[in-house]
Amino acid sequence: MTLEEALYIDDALRDFALVETEAYTGRLSDPWGRGVVASLFHWCEGSLLSENAGTDGKCHIDGCDSRFLRDALVVAPGEPEATDATLRQALVDQLECARVHEPGFAVQRLETEIAFLDEAPDDQD
Repeated sequence: MTLEEALYIDDALRDFALVETEAYTGRLSDPWGRGVVASLFHWCEGSLLSENAGTDGKCHIDGCDSRFLRDALVVAPGEPEATDATLRQALVDQLECARVHEPGFAVQRLETEIAFLDEAPDDQD
């Protein structure tokens, strides 16, 4: 596979994840908040927003509420949509639990997503 082919596939996967999560990212910044949700949607193999959130091993952390992120993004009609700040808090909550129950790749992934969100300009919410 050439680099050009790999980039084409990466772009297609990103675009698919952005479309699949669009209904939940209305007030999130682009590319920061929306990018984090698309990234986690891909990493979690689509389970991030499902009713059975946590069925994917990479996103489910034994001993943690695996719905932190889903609950931050999926709101009842009439409720305010998620912002970068509410998404970040959900990531921090998941990270705190992950540090206790599953140090390693999950902690590193969550820290990376939080760091990416922290790069957003302050006026994004």
